[in-house]
This record gives sequence, structure tokens and C-alpha cells, in this order.
Amino acid sequence: MKKKQFIVCILMSIFLFSGVVNAKKIKSEYKIKASYVFNFIRFVTWPTQQLDKKNESVQVCVMDSSNDFDKAFKPVVGRKISGHPLRFKQLSDINNISECHLLYVDKSKKNKIVKLLPLIEKYKILFISDSRNFCAKGGMIGMVKKKGKIRLEINLKATKLAGFNISSNLLEVATIVEK
Repeated sequence: MKKKQFIVCILMSIFLFSGVVNAKKIKSEYKIKASYVFNFIRFVTWPTQQLDKKNESVQVCVMDSSNDFDKAFKPVVGRKISGHPLRFKQLSDINNISECHLLYVDKSKKNKIVKLLPLIEKYKILFISDSRNFCAKGGMIGMVKKKGKIRLEINLKATKLAGFNISSNLLEVATIVEK
């Protein structure tokens, strides 16, 4: 249990001390979720065909009903992870996800999750949401609020089928969901 707490502390300190978010106006829940998404990118290896070019951008797409997540993620746009600069895009249409490497769907858009799954599989996109039972429905990484804290769930079958490799450090702090 202490190892899990240590890893969570590392993830959160990366968030707090790297200047990921410094605007007080942004809701703290969105700050935390943006931090998790930023760090997921660091702990996930994409399928080789997804990020072939050394300087190719990692396109983070969000299907969200508010701009709070946009504001929370804005400070990391342009930062590089393994030589790949981050870009951010707000999506309103599910048919525009072909250029995304990662897609976050807010719980307010949970009705789109089932419609998105075939496109996620086709384009090999890391699929993340804060919707309840997201991983059980075929999603890859869920950020579930339990007892006032955000907990991680990972559907290993979905991530492996899409060709993603999740770091054991991230797996240790998550609940594995079988589907």
C-alpha cells in the first residue's frame, strides 16, 4: 500500500511542481484530471504506427461540455514527452477523431461512448473518461470519483487490443477492470 501512495505522490508532485496548472479560476477537479491525462501520456507507450515520426505531435482531444478542461490543460500545450510536443483540440463531432492520439470524454457526454468505440478501435486512440463504468463498457482508462477522490481504473484487455503498453507504475495505482 505504501508503494501505491508513493507513486500517487510522485504523480501529483509532477503536476504541482511542474507548472502544469497555475490559474486559480479553474476548478480543482479539472486540474487534477488534466494532470492525470498529462501523466498518462508519460506512462503509456503508443503502438509504433501511431507516433512514427520523432517530432510528431501527440494530439490530445477532448469531448467536453465545458471549457474548464481546456483551461486546465492549456499550460502543457507544446511541452514535449519523449520528443513529441503536445497539442490540444476540443471536439464537438465524433467523426473528427481520426487525428487524435488520446480522447477524453467528459461524463456529461457518456451517451457518445458506445458510438465512439468502433472509431477508437479503428484509429488506435487511447480512450479516457470520468464516466461511471467506463472501463466496463470497453473504455481504456477511467477516472472515477470515489469518496471525494479520483481513482483510476484500467481495462487492460482494451488497451492491449489497441496496441498500447501501460507502465507497471501506472497499473500499480489503478484498479484493473476485466471486460
